[in-house]
Amino acid sequence: MLLELIPTNQNNFPLGGLLIRGASATSWLNELQQVGVELEKLTIYPLPGNTANSTWGCFVQLDSEQLLHLSNLPRCQKVTDQFYLAEYATFHPQLSEEELNELFPTPHLFHPEIGLVELPEPLQWKKHVTLASDSFPSTMAPVPGVFIPKSISRFLLKQLPPEDLLQELEQQLFPNKKKTSDAPLTFWEKVKLNLLRPFFKGGNTAKSGSQPNEKDQQKPPGRIQQAFKKWWRQLTGKSAQQFLEKIQENYEDLEHRNNKQVDKLVDMFKKDLDEALLYAIPLDDSSAGRGSSSGQLDLVRSQWSLFNNSPSSGGSVSLGGDKYLQLREQYVQAAQKCLQEGAHEKAAFIYLKLLKDYNNAAMALIEGGKYNEAASIYLKNLQDKKKAAQCYEKGNLTEQAIQLYQELEDYEKAGDLYLHLNDKESADKQYDITANRYKNNHQYLKAALVYRNKMGTPERGQEILMQGWELNQDAYNCLNNYLENIDDKEMRVQALRSVFETDIPDSKLKDFMAVVQLEYKKDKDLQDSAREIAYQLVAENIARDESWASELQLFNRADKQLVKDTIRYKQFRRRRK
Repeated sequence: MLLELIPTNQNNFPLGGLLIRGASATSWLNELQQVGVELEKLTIYPLPGNTANSTWGCFVQLDSEQLLHLSNLPRCQKVTDQFYLAEYATFHPQLSEEELNELFPTPHLFHPEIGLVELPEPLQWKKHVTLASDSFPSTMAPVPGVFIPKSISRFLLKQLPPEDLLQELEQQLFPNKKKTSDAPLTFWEKVKLNLLRPFFKGGNTAKSGSQPNEKDQQKPPGRIQQAFKKWWRQLTGKSAQQFLEKIQENYEDLEHRNNKQVDKLVDMFKKDLDEALLYAIPLDDSSAGRGSSSGQLDLVRSQWSLFNNSPSSGGSVSLGGDKYLQLREQYVQAAQKCLQEGAHEKAAFIYLKLLKDYNNAAMALIEGGKYNEAASIYLKNLQDKKKAAQCYEKGNLTEQAIQLYQELEDYEKAGDLYLHLNDKESADKQYDITANRYKNNHQYLKAALVYRNKMGTPERGQEILMQGWELNQDAYNCLNNYLENIDDKEMRVQALRSVFETDIPDSKLKDFMAVVQLEYKKDKDLQDSAREIAYQLVAENIARDESWASELQLFNRADKQLVKDTIRYKQFRRRRK
């Protein structure tokens, strides 16, 4: 048989290899290195030349995808697994694949220059190539470079302890300490006033902070005074009135001096708020315990900490009469003034440490954008984790917010925040917990919405909705949402028919009819199918329950005769009963 090689304008067979011309294997390696193919993955056949014991080059067996970028080298077509042909050529006569396999049981190449060549065994490079020894046996790794991201996927604010944050804040507000020029009560005078106050309180003494008047003089003596007078008479045989008057005079003098400090503090608030805050003493709202260890008001500049339960100097003050209300009103006015001027930190200081109004203190910090500090107040003073988590969230302290939401078992919110951090894996874990909790509480619709809208798995959501329908847990809404999620109208009709063909319990028949009626009203293209299903439902159930006849009215509103027939039918059935 004579095979002729015929040139063509296009290749009739897929590409299967390439030709490299050169008498030495070194030239072949250079070409292969330039085209960037891996030597170990190649099958290479040497090709003989036109003269004896000469080499024309080699044939490299490759697939079509590898040959697409090798346009600078001549390529070959793969006719069969054992027969290759130069590109832009064909042969004559045409032979079938079975004939070619029988004719060429071993690899052959129809070369454009040297003709038909039988390909020998592939070249074994390991036998012909000797790798050079390492010229540089010791290497040094470079210092890792600085990675500069092209985009920022998320950022986190690191939370500092609230005490450290507010310590810096308060150092800016109140950097120094000093004492007033007027010396307050001495230590022994404070002790003395503390002992005398309960003795005269409620008796015939003036109110603390005011001069005695006729009304006060008319008050009956207290039980402590009565007991003292009785004891004094038994001990001395004399009246204790003169002795008590001297003690009372001393007590009133001490109370007057103590309340004079309150008047001075109030006056300071009116003249210089910043200075007054340095001397202010916290008030205790409890009616029984407005006293500190000393029980007096000392105008000594104090060093405060918003998150320390007590200042380094001073304590809650015990005041009598209207001085407590006067000082409290002054504190409130000062806090409101600070808020109006935008000094939210000072306002929070007044509410938290002076008025013990923790809620307004937190609100002042929130208004000033101090979310971290506000969250600490909610946690430490109000034990309100939910509001603390909201503050952390607003302040971009997302990790702290997530931790609190998890403690509150609000896993859906925690999942939302994980998504905000681009951590979908952690978010899905939180959503999965949420969905399972909904299912355990028989809230299948909510569980399905989590799978569909939060986790992006609508198929799983559809399964949950069908479970809710089958278990008769909010069956109507579950089936309605199940159908609503099917965009293709034909598939929606098929799903509706599939549910209808199942054994629907009597308890769900009315729900199913309501869904059919809704589908009938929503889409004109579904009306015929919905009407057909509704008629079958009525036909199957009207014999045992005449109320099913009324279900036909929705599908035939224009047929007034049907309405009359329905009424007559129901009346007839009732008379039969």
